[in-house]
Amino acid sequence: MIKILKTYLRVCLVLLPLSFLPIIIDAFGLGKNWLMLIMSLLGLIFWAVGVMIISKEDRIKVSRGWWWLLGLSIWATIFWFFGEAGLKMRSLLGVPGLGMMWSLTIWTFLWLQVSESRSENEEKWLTGAGLLVALSSLVVFLLPAAKLPISWPKENPLINITQDWTLVGSLLGEMWLLLILVILWVKKLMEKIKSREAYVLQLVVTAFLVLVLFLDIFKMVRAGWNYLDVNSSWSIATESLKYRPLQGVGIGNYIQAFNWWKPATFNAQKNWLGVFNWGANLGMQVWTEMGLIGLLMGVLAVLAFKKDQKNQRGKLMVIMLGILLALTPINFVALWLLMWLVTKNINTKEVRVVLKAGDEGKNAGPVILAVVVSGMAIFGGYWGVRVLMGEIYLRNSLVAAAKNDGNGTYNLQIKAIGINPNNAEYRQIYAQTNMALAGAILAKTDLTDTDKEQASTLIQQAVREGKAAVALDGGNPLYWSNLATIYRQLVGTIEGAADWSFQAYSQAIALDPNNPNLKLDFGGLLYAAGMYEDASRIFEQVVTLKPDLANGWYNLAYAEKKLNKLGLAVNHLNQAVSLVPVDSGDYDKASKELADWKEEYEAFIKQQEAAVEQAKEAETLKLPEALPTQGVEERVDIPAAELEPPKVEATPTVGE
Repeated sequence: MIKILKTYLRVCLVLLPLSFLPIIIDAFGLGKNWLMLIMSLLGLIFWAVGVMIISKEDRIKVSRGWWWLLGLSIWATIFWFFGEAGLKMRSLLGVPGLGMMWSLTIWTFLWLQVSESRSENEEKWLTGAGLLVALSSLVVFLLPAAKLPISWPKENPLINITQDWTLVGSLLGEMWLLLILVILWVKKLMEKIKSREAYVLQLVVTAFLVLVLFLDIFKMVRAGWNYLDVNSSWSIATESLKYRPLQGVGIGNYIQAFNWWKPATFNAQKNWLGVFNWGANLGMQVWTEMGLIGLLMGVLAVLAFKKDQKNQRGKLMVIMLGILLALTPINFVALWLLMWLVTKNINTKEVRVVLKAGDEGKNAGPVILAVVVSGMAIFGGYWGVRVLMGEIYLRNSLVAAAKNDGNGTYNLQIKAIGINPNNAEYRQIYAQTNMALAGAILAKTDLTDTDKEQASTLIQQAVREGKAAVALDGGNPLYWSNLATIYRQLVGTIEGAADWSFQAYSQAIALDPNNPNLKLDFGGLLYAAGMYEDASRIFEQVVTLKPDLANGWYNLAYAEKKLNKLGLAVNHLNQAVSLVPVDSGDYDKASKELADWKEEYEAFIKQQEAAVEQAKEAETLKLPEALPTQGVEERVDIPAAELEPPKVEATPTVGE
């Protein structure tokens, strides 16, 4: 049975780097993560049933590094368990997340079980996958830009090939795959050269892999580094140290830490509109999500894997790759491949599973362990299938929306929520769908009573689902902003909607205080409500957070004009015009408004100057007014002593 498990793991070495799920929205992120988790659970069942039960093996192989990895997974699970339902679901689905963490732990365990029988054939299997990835990457690079993107099929694209498309899912993941293969093949090449054997094959394969690796680096530079910058990530990590030093914000919850603690300087980055679920590197990711204890356990795991290596070369490789991994953004393919690599030549320890049962004292431990492990794997697989079905329904609903099929969109999203009710994102999207359908009904010229009743029902459902998203993941400002937008659309229809929108926006801003776009929306609501002073203060915060945001200056100028601060309004509108592209329609519109405002301001200044001149001309010569006199009846008895001025000491005269 161990041979069957070994064959299964070899097949996975080929399939997983290439695998993705085009039937869901995030085919390469969630799709690859889901496949790796499900395949790890299947492998665990093969091991439990085949090795523990059929082969009646009572020993399992472990290493010191794996124990630390298991401890890190348990540590992450403890704090995950106490989180909100929506947050827990997001962590299970996300990369990184708890599902990814346990998948990695299971894969490492499975590789350890076949460690003594592993051979270089595994490298050949992985090389086959790597060559296919490299070849496809090279072909896409050589395609003319005019031919891209390539979408297939046209109606409902499952594959969309762009300039930076890769089978691995990301350029960073492809670079890690090729880097590991380059290390392995350079080693083979050096061995062939040292033994004076023919090395043409090794040279060609190595050269091709190196070529595509450098090509990936070029594409990464061309596309730009679309990851969180180090300064922002460091600021977030240090803030987590102040508030949650030991446990962190929870695995898979980096997005919440990002919203809470990203510095204002992040708005100066080119990707300031992005929301990041990963830090600048793995080290700060673990620190932020799992605290100092998690970071320490991660370091101890790397050091333990180093000690577990059979030779000095392996120890050096673990340290070098561990440092490189800690300094680069998290990538599941990279972590998975590195755990495969460090378990190739590793010293393991055997642990017996012994539990005597019956009069004969038979060892029931392996069977009990196999049943428990298989049950947990089946339970995880069951929920994995439910998650996948929910994602399929969601994608199909968006396809229906693109075809203007409102009923199809509505019904498919109901199915997605029904199969995975704890996904806050489904609730948010469904709320928006309800509002869109209600708006379409209310836009009719002749509304019937049935139309009004349907619109009312859809609006109520939109509010309900918006609230449900907040209840599931209340720490996410996106869901509060979504609820605020729903209430904003109901202003004038439902009494109190404006106040509810104010409250929701305030909560969203409290959770994401350095988001200029969020404050811009809130300021717009205040402006529309006639609260110009408050709107002006919010717009001032917007331009402070992002001085190059033209819309911030534009709205600030309008708020100041409403407050009769025409001079400031002209200056700030001029600032807005300077930030708008000259060849845009907005530039023409704002320029015309600026010219009109300047004329109005100049006329106002002339009017003020004329008023001053008129006041000067009205001045005449005046004698001092006589002191007032009072009769006996008007006099008031006030003690003069209490009103006397303070005594002043005599000052010396000049010359004294």
